[in-house]
Amino acid sequence: AILGYQANSNGKVIVEKGGEWLIKNNDSSIEFQIGNQGAGEATIREGGLITAENTIIGGNATGIGTLNVQDQDSVITVRRLYNGYFGNGTVNISNNGLINNKEYSLVGVQDGSHGVVNVTDKGHWSFLGTGEAFRYIYIGDAGDGELNVSREGKVDSGIITAGMKETGTGNITVKDKNSVITNLGTNLGYDGHGEMNISNEGLVVSNGGSSLGYGENGVGNVSITTGGMWEVNKNVYTTIGVAGVGNLNISDGGKFVSQNITFLGDKASGIGTLNLMDATSSFDTVGINVGNFGSGIVNVSNGATLNSTGYGFIGGNASG
Repeated sequence: AILGYQANSNGKVIVEKGGEWLIKNNDSSIEFQIGNQGAGEATIREGGLITAENTIIGGNATGIGTLNVQDQDSVITVRRLYNGYFGNGTVNISNNGLINNKEYSLVGVQDGSHGVVNVTDKGHWSFLGTGEAFRYIYIGDAGDGELNVSREGKVDSGIITAGMKETGTGNITVKDKNSVITNLGTNLGYDGHGEMNISNEGLVVSNGGSSLGYGENGVGNVSITTGGMWEVNKNVYTTIGVAGVGNLNISDGGKFVSQNITFLGDKASGIGTLNLMDATSSFDTVGINVGNFGSGIVNVSNGATLNSTGYGFIGGNASG
């Protein structure tokens, strides 16, 4: 099924009021394409249902695709979701709408592509697969990707990586009370550039190891502000500057909480910086290693609080 196949074409589908569209062949997988070379838009509202296999939004360089899932009981279930493959893709999940992802999702897949996912007004993006290999999200694989969660939006997934490949740029924004991302780990700047901003009481819960600036070319930046919080649970490490550059900035009531050790500057090429900027900002960790084999910098200012309940090393194996 294709909406907007040829260049300059325009295809639109609305599934609503209990209507159902089943895109399936029992003998082979069928792709659902929204904006192949032209413009395509699919809207699911007022209890509409779509069931599809691999779904591609903004397939080719000229393709512009939009998927809207809105209202209670409006659901699309897909296997793999590619949003912005070579072109431009936008996914809007709002007003209690739901996307069920059976496997993984890539947002901003190829170099030059752009993909955006907006989860807002109690919208929910849920990953159903079991095992890490089938639940991950790349925001900015080799292209440009954005994930925006606001106004009680919710995302449940495996590991989320922003800025996967060297050309990849990924931005994650979580804002507003009861807006939550729960995942199995958060990586910002694997080999590309990754940013995450948590604000206005937004929450990210990472139940797995997390990193900022993983590869030598990776750059990962996190800003936690205005009551935002990042929790890293399940007895796993957080590393700021693994082999690349990582920066964690906490201000205006932002909070970071880890149930295990935090490393800054892990490998020889790693540079990790932590900035705690004011009295309402806090950083709580079981232990902290500032400069393991690389370079680690911690700045605590203006009455900010850093709590380390376990061991602490400065310049563990090299420079701190």
